[in-house]
Amino acid sequence: CKEVCDPKFQYDSSNCTGDKVLTGNSCGGKFENCILPAKILYGDGTISREIVAGKTAIGVVFDENNRLAVALSQTQLGWIEGPYSVSTHVPSLESCDSENNILTCGVNGKQNTATIVSYGKTKGYGYSAAEYCTTYKPSATQTQAWYAAGQWFLPSVKELNILAQNKEAVNAALQQINAVKLNDDSYWSSTGTSVNNAWLVAMDYGTRHNMPPYLGYSVRAVVKY
Repeated sequence: CKEVCDPKFQYDSSNCTGDKVLTGNSCGGKFENCILPAKILYGDGTISREIVAGKTAIGVVFDENNRLAVALSQTQLGWIEGPYSVSTHVPSLESCDSENNILTCGVNGKQNTATIVSYGKTKGYGYSAAEYCTTYKPSATQTQAWYAAGQWFLPSVKELNILAQNKEAVNAALQQINAVKLNDDSYWSSTGTSVNNAWLVAMDYGTRHNMPPYLGYSVRAVVKY
C-alpha cells in the first residue's frame, strides 16, 4: 500500500493491504491527521515542500508569516561561558521575568542576539549560545549574503514557541533532506531575565522555564529569509 499525505487519512499497514493507494474511504483508512512536512528553504530564497533537484537546502520554514526558518543542524552549549562569578544579566536586553508575558516580552530574537553579542564583546564575556548562532552558516557551496554568517540568530521564547508548535512538520521536512531533527529537549532562547538566568523552551510540549545559564542545552540557529 502506497503512503500518501491526505488531510484526513494516514497510511497504516493494519488497515491497508495490496497495492491500493490510501485515499478517501479506500482501505478503511483511519481518521488521523497526516503530518504534512514543512517547507524547505533553498539557497536561492525559494521554499517548497518538495526536494528540488539542483537546489541546496539551507533551512526549514517554521513561521511562514514572519519568514523564519530553522537551521539544519544544532549543538549543545551553555548560554554563557564561565566563570560562575560572571553576572549573566545583559543590561540593555529586555528583562522578562514572568511566564505570564513571556510571549510578548523580548520577542525579536535577531535584535536580542545582537544585543547579547555586543555586550559580551564590551565586557569580554563569552555568550556561547548567541555567538554560535551569529557565526553559523550552512554548508552551501555558494553562500549568499542573506544567509551568510552574521545573519543567523538565537531565537526568542516566542519564536521557539512557534517552532515547538510546528515541530512534527519541521522534523518531517528535516528527515526528508537527511538533516538533524529537533529533539524533545529544552532549547536556549535569546530572551533574558533581570537575574542570572535565561529562558528555555522544551520542544516536547512547548513548556517554558528559566535556568542558570551555565548549563548545557540544545541550541539551534534561525534565519529570516
